[in-house]
Amino acid sequence: MRKLMAAICAGCICIMAGGIWGGYWMGHKYCSRLMDSKKLADKHLHMVRLYDIWMMTKQNGASFEQFLLDKGIHTIAIYGMSYMGIRLFHELEHGNVHIAYGMDQEVKAEIPRLKIYKPDEASKDGIDAVIVTAIFAFDIIKKNLEQLGFGKIISLDEIIYNLI
Repeated sequence: MRKLMAAICAGCICIMAGGIWGGYWMGHKYCSRLMDSKKLADKHLHMVRLYDIWMMTKQNGASFEQFLLDKGIHTIAIYGMSYMGIRLFHELEHGNVHIAYGMDQEVKAEIPRLKIYKPDEASKDGIDAVIVTAIFAFDIIKKNLEQLGFGKIISLDEIIYNLI
């Protein structure tokens, strides 16, 4: 009888331990997903705010093109060919600042009139500056581009905030 009771107790302990472990694991997975969702929501909120400031600068007559030309920048590459990179391309494509090419770690977008390269495939020749539109990873991207030999590297939000 004692062996039966010991076996039942051991079984109950295993079931409880499994339940506790399973609850912890599910809670951890839920918290991880919740944190990822918060990071993504924060990123998109920041992008919306940046678009808003960009729009305000346009309404006040400020110009990306003039800002770059005033800094002696005539030929650029755009790093980050997602929403912001595509907007920047369309903002500058018919002006006096030449966009040599786009760059992205994962070449997904296809934009007529613009060749997109991976950073290690892009030529540094003739580029006055690289404008990084992937602002959340700017520090890492800047470091990588500097290691590849690119010179002037500017964050898109830095330009926008200077236009206010």
